[in-house]
Amino acid sequence: MRQRYPEVERTGGQVIAVGFAPQELLGELADDLSLPFPLLRDPDFSAYRAFGLRRGSVREIYGPGTIWTYVKLMLRGRRLRRTTADRFQLGGDFVIDGQGTIRLAHPSRNPSDRASVSRLLDALREVADHPP
Repeated sequence: MRQRYPEVERTGGQVIAVGFAPQELLGELADDLSLPFPLLRDPDFSAYRAFGLRRGSVREIYGPGTIWTYVKLMLRGRRLRRTTADRFQLGGDFVIDGQGTIRLAHPSRNPSDRASVSRLLDALREVADHPP
């Protein structure tokens, strides 16, 4: 998303990332990844609950897809960090229009299951072309 963020801006969209880790860890992550968008903290998981994001099972969290994703990241030089955060909370990707209507919802089935940036951009362009 970081590399294609200018495309998001051209649609008039904004990106907000939400995490539940301690603020100092979120700040380090945002710095390490050079995120051009805000990374907000949701320590009580209220946003996760509001969007219907669930906790995963052991099989979902530690399955082959997740392991392969982390292997690829490490091969690209990314260092993985230990976390004390809830490893079982799943995330998701959403596109919400200016009226608060969810135009795209992709709740993750496991940690490596994310909507593609192309899919998110298509949804943003649809909102830009057909505003509420």
